[in-house]
Amino acid sequence: MATLDWDVETDSAPGLDEIRPEARKLMNLSVDTDRFDSAYESVGDNCLSQDFQKCSLHSSEDQSPQPALVGRPEEVVERLQPTQSEEETSKSCQEDTEDDCIEPDEDPNEELRENLAREAFCQDQDGDTTLHMGVIHSRPDVVDRMLELAPSPDHLDIRNHLQQQTPLALATVTDQPEVARQLLVHGASLDIPDRNGRTPLHHACLRGNGSLVQALTTPVSSTEVKHRHLGQLQRIPQNLEQRDYEGFTCLHLAASERHYDIVQYLVSIGADVNSQDGKSGRTALHHAVERNDIQMVKALLFGCGAQVDTQMYNSCTPLHLAVGRRHQEITSFLIQAGANPNLSNTEEDTPQDLAAGDDDIASMLYDDIRIGGQPVHLDM
Repeated sequence: MATLDWDVETDSAPGLDEIRPEARKLMNLSVDTDRFDSAYESVGDNCLSQDFQKCSLHSSEDQSPQPALVGRPEEVVERLQPTQSEEETSKSCQEDTEDDCIEPDEDPNEELRENLAREAFCQDQDGDTTLHMGVIHSRPDVVDRMLELAPSPDHLDIRNHLQQQTPLALATVTDQPEVARQLLVHGASLDIPDRNGRTPLHHACLRGNGSLVQALTTPVSSTEVKHRHLGQLQRIPQNLEQRDYEGFTCLHLAASERHYDIVQYLVSIGADVNSQDGKSGRTALHHAVERNDIQMVKALLFGCGAQVDTQMYNSCTPLHLAVGRRHQEITSFLIQAGANPNLSNTEEDTPQDLAAGDDDIASMLYDDIRIGGQPVHLDM
């Protein structure tokens, strides 16, 4: 089974191009750092936009405006801290065994917690919650408290407006594997796509961040789960054949960026190495041939077991592409791997036909006697 080197180096300022423009302004030094909200087209004291008021996560009975969680980060964290009564209840609960720990039927602080949770998870004009902002600003203390306040895992899946990003998506494009894992353990959904149809795992594979890929594909253990309300755990890893709006799987994206270890890792956990993209039917092998990436071709064929004669929607094989683009080294390698030069595409062209006019490549296709497209070596 393939293993990954998780110490993958990343850019010094990763993910900023993928975060919405408003969030990029947040990270700029010119932004008023005394504010913790976006400070960009902020709705001020009224954080309940019309979109938020229609959100199914919140009761329609209470649609009155709520004060936004703004101010210095220290003030925000202080407002989100547990009350003394909550701490005493939690402390007494921890002293008991797990089976004996029973919460009282009536909790005088329940209404207070519900109001605080409603306030904390309201969306600003850009669709961001305090949890989104905590992730963007790399504030683990804010993320921790927001996870404690979340009434259900659904609150962790709120998407902002422009990029349709969940907090888990933001943790991924900003290269924060620990935060991503924390969100996942608390029930954040893996398979929610952003505006480009890409899940967090799509982005992690595209970026080549092995730590993120591992965090998003390792099943949650029972020792990690501390919240009973999560119920049945989601499937991890997600459906590895899920495609973005360009028709690419996670494997296609990793292969396109020459992330060899991640490609082999994805195949080892169940990704289909022969999966076709949604536009042309190309597999990762077809794409590697077109890029003249001999190392990826070798990794896919010998490390992942890719089919050498797999066909696109127009019936072109990788050998068709290699010959047509005059990639001599890859053509030679595919022939040695058993590629059939006599297969026709939908235009009735074989690789041998495409080799016309190039004596060097043509000689590769006729070097051996072949029966049924397979080379036969004669002992003289």
